[in-house]
Amino acid sequence: PNLPPAAERLRTFLALAGSGLLGGLVLGVFALILYTSWARGGTYEPLQFPIMALALGLLVILVFVPAASAPHGQGGRVFRQTLLSAFKDPFFWSGLMFLGFLTVQWYNAGRSLGFDADTGRWIYGDPPVARLPSAFTRGEAFEMLTWFLPAWLIGLALRSPWPTAKHVYLLWMLMAVNAGALALVGIAQFVSGATKMFWIYPIDAQRFLASFGYLNHAGAFFELALCLAGWRLGAHGIVA
Repeated sequence: PNLPPAAERLRTFLALAGSGLLGGLVLGVFALILYTSWARGGTYEPLQFPIMALALGLLVILVFVPAASAPHGQGGRVFRQTLLSAFKDPFFWSGLMFLGFLTVQWYNAGRSLGFDADTGRWIYGDPPVARLPSAFTRGEAFEMLTWFLPAWLIGLALRSPWPTAKHVYLLWMLMAVNAGALALVGIAQFVSGATKMFWIYPIDAQRFLASFGYLNHAGAFFELALCLAGWRLGAHGIVA
């Protein structure tokens, strides 16, 4: 039977989201975006642990699920194809080198702050290994890994051989809907004069929007989301 356009789009969405490996990749990527966007934009350290857990889950989906879902006897070939496609991608190597740099910074963190009475200045001491990249504190250095490792894995997932154009468009639609929901919450908070994030969560910032305690972060997020939503308005359903 002919379905209304909205019902047809919903049926297409459910079919794509549930299509095994490809649906797992889309939902794995979206889970990272969903959590970070609602959990203080991913910038609040006490809420960052699930980001790494979700990133590792996406890594498992990306590396092992293609082989596990391959026809009988084809798992090894598909696994090799997955690895070779990554090794041939410049994004894989450039991201890996950048993550290696961030890891060295994290390992070499711990520069002490002291006051130099002769010059009247506060200065930082040398890192544990003077000739290597370093960071002031280990916690702040680890935040860089918390942000950029998931971003690298998302890029690898979308550049892998498995997602089709329909799955990428599905992901974009989910991102636009998520941003719209955040915007509605932000408007409701502003209109109601809320002083707590989501009306229950205390926050030090005097001005905040939705889940963002820093308005510049909110502005960047919603500007990109507006461009994405504008594209979706101009598109006719999910195209092939």
